[in-house]
Amino acid sequence: MFKNNHTNSEKGVSIYLAVMVMTMLLGIGLGMSALLISQFKVLRGIGDSVFAFYAADGGIERVLQVDTCMGKTVEADRIACIRAAIDDTAFSDPNCNGSPITNAEECRRQAMNLFALTLVNGSSYTISIVNPGVGACPSGITYCGQASGTFRQAVRKIQISR
Repeated sequence: MFKNNHTNSEKGVSIYLAVMVMTMLLGIGLGMSALLISQFKVLRGIGDSVFAFYAADGGIERVLQVDTCMGKTVEADRIACIRAAIDDTAFSDPNCNGSPITNAEECRRQAMNLFALTLVNGSSYTISIVNPGVGACPSGITYCGQASGTFRQAVRKIQISR
């Protein structure tokens, strides 16, 4: 009978093919898991971003609340209104941030530039006032109010022009 000489040279081909298929499946599986993990991180960050945005929104509301005080005609009423809006013990004495108040406008600027608050849910905001023509604040306006909200590692900023 005839003897097949090719049989011995083809030994291990099926094992090689099986290992190659398994390697490809493992690579696809690891790639998919890496994509899913990064997407989960993004989704978790979206929730943090919402808290940070609303903290910044709360800061802008504080800027507008203090700005409303500037509409009062009597200087003493404006200063009292700013103190009530800020609700900070640093402004409970007749000094605005340690220096004598010369006018309510300066008190408002100093108060909002130094104001930061941590909210109940752990988010926080800081407020700053930017002069016209500085940074992203357009010229020809009174001022820009900026609030930066932070929650965990998410930071969101809002700016208004007045």
